[in-house]
Amino acid sequence: MASESRFSAAKDAAARNKRVALVYFPHAGKTVYKFVDQILCILIPISDFITVVGGGTELLNEHDSARVRFADIGITMHHNLANSPSLRLSKALWGVKAVLVQVLEAAALIKNARNIDVVLFYISYPSNALPLMAAKILRKKTWMVMVTSGGDGRGPISYLQNLNKRLIYSLTDIITPESKRLVPELALGKYGAKVVGEGYRYVDTERYRIEKEFGQRTKVGFISRLEEKKGTLNFLRAVEIIQRHAYSDVSFLIGGDGPMRPVVEAEVAKLRSGGARIEYLGWIPETKFPYYLNELKVLVFPTTVEAKEGLPTIILEAMACGTLALTTPVAAIPDVIHDGATGFFLESSSPEHIAKGILRALNYTGVNEVREQARALVENKFSYAGAVERWEAILYGIQ
Repeated sequence: MASESRFSAAKDAAARNKRVALVYFPHAGKTVYKFVDQILCILIPISDFITVVGGGTELLNEHDSARVRFADIGITMHHNLANSPSLRLSKALWGVKAVLVQVLEAAALIKNARNIDVVLFYISYPSNALPLMAAKILRKKTWMVMVTSGGDGRGPISYLQNLNKRLIYSLTDIITPESKRLVPELALGKYGAKVVGEGYRYVDTERYRIEKEFGQRTKVGFISRLEEKKGTLNFLRAVEIIQRHAYSDVSFLIGGDGPMRPVVEAEVAKLRSGGARIEYLGWIPETKFPYYLNELKVLVFPTTVEAKEGLPTIILEAMACGTLALTTPVAAIPDVIHDGATGFFLESSSPEHIAKGILRALNYTGVNEVREQARALVENKFSYAGAVERWEAILYGIQ
């Protein structure tokens, strides 16, 4: 959405009286910038002025609005590649950069304080303690949207992480989980009136739509960040199981980037040498997502509790494209996937259950009803106008 003329759901310009600083953590994954773009699309029509604080702002698309200023801190993170000989050094460098990001974001808030009423932290937790403290010292209202799940862990590192979490929760004025279903997992119940609304975004159903009939599709795919807790290798093992049983009516693709990229490339090459019909696409540009989702019969998303998902966007986009979503019932996913009605659940993320789930979805007799109901759910619950209305109610409720 490149021009302000697209923001027809907004209030009259005279009613915009909040100046927002949007602070995000500059992750290595490019998907982060797609999400930040969506937040900008939501905020522009309901804000007087927006200061975007983070790194890699050249990857954002919303540069043409007169009400947006970019305070680029000059740092982006990197992937800690699995099985890399320099993995330990890479992780140490990542940690140093993560601290520096916080220092520079705090400095950017101080520098731009005169143009800020509310500081919105998005995809910044848990690395936002310093900029949050800066915002409180500046006496700015703070709002944090939680797009992850996961409770307290165990051990010394988890203890420090839990202290950091409690500090952040205590300082923040408003906490908005991506879904109310995440409140218990995030241990937000004790924060009472601070917990307001639901911070999910929207799906552009004009772009993400059904363009290819189900019977013309031949692929099953995995599109996500490439890491173990997302079930990446288990998907590849499931492909091997299905190929071993000579189920030849479908081919496979895997798309994405992340720390397991070298491992995935090697495993795909191994599968292909054994006769498997599978391709690795690498990073898929956001503009190509609707095309590839329309190539798939089934999107497999075997994520685990350890991945600390919120409400994964790729699942909603697949549903909008008439692609069957096969996933685990973790985090906020049960908000949108109802087994056999809008998608399918895996019994677990094991290779055996993934293979079993794929075959179940491919052979399901009511597949057209599932696709229609999934598309309708996205249209009704995840519209742009609905997102603007929800976020506006939260923003203008911050006193």
